Amino acid sequence: MVLAFLLAGQGARAENDVAGERALEIESRPGVTTAFYLTEPAAPPAAIAILLAGGDGSLGIQPGEAIVAPVAFGRGNFLVRSRWLLAGQGILVATMDAPSDQGWAMTARFRQSEEHAADIAALAAWLRRQGGDLPVWLIGTSMGTLSVASVASKLGGEIGGVILTSSITRGHPRHSYPPNGVFGLGLETVAVPAMVVAHAGDSCEVTPPADAPRLLDSMVKSPRRELLLVEGGAPARSAACQAMSAHGFFGRESEVNAAMAAFMRPAGPR
Repeated sequence: MVLAFLLAGQGARAENDVAGERALEIESRPGVTTAFYLTEPAAPPAAIAILLAGGDGSLGIQPGEAIVAPVAFGRGNFLVRSRWLLAGQGILVATMDAPSDQGWAMTARFRQSEEHAADIAALAAWLRRQGGDLPVWLIGTSMGTLSVASVASKLGGEIGGVILTSSITRGHPRHSYPPNGVFGLGLETVAVPAMVVAHAGDSCEVTPPADAPRLLDSMVKSPRRELLLVEGGAPARSAACQAMSAHGFFGRESEVNAAMAAFMRPAGPR
């Protein structure tokens, strides 16, 4: 296990340009469509990432909508609001919405389903065709880590790697997932590179940062693993389990995205 720290005041590497963004959709299962934002780096990409937001995963993407400027920074889910930062680091980014047959919202139960895995597999195949058969990584935050853990255990080698940020590791009475969160979703079978990102100041009761080292250690078949512990950032503007706090790496978005991109590049760890 490799342990890295992002401390307050530590800068990120310089960003590359982003070519632009499109709102698209594909048929991900017969009669079911899944929309996504495709954010393209200006230079040829080093890898592909599918981003899985927290909460109910509903983004309200309208396929074909005109996007002429970067996403308004500082609003919404950590991965959604900072997707241009990841693309600026040379990653082809697809930010995935909930599918049409779920009313454009995902329950915890659906995130663990074969149907969800099929939607992600279809998007991954489409992205590989667009991106020159590059590896497709799954990156999830908060409730999105349920998707990453469950789907990666089902798809095996179809996935190039996984990154879990603010991971769900404790149960919640209102959501149907294992009482130990992602620990109960087959991570011990994941045999691809894996990164776990946690903020030392995350006080959300279902994503305690103290669980992060054990979470990475649970992926015993992963050939390359890294734990990134983050400190510092901006004062919280939301509740502890919401995105504008340490739970959403508020004020540390650039550094976290640079670190994730560095781990995804073929050269490996920083």
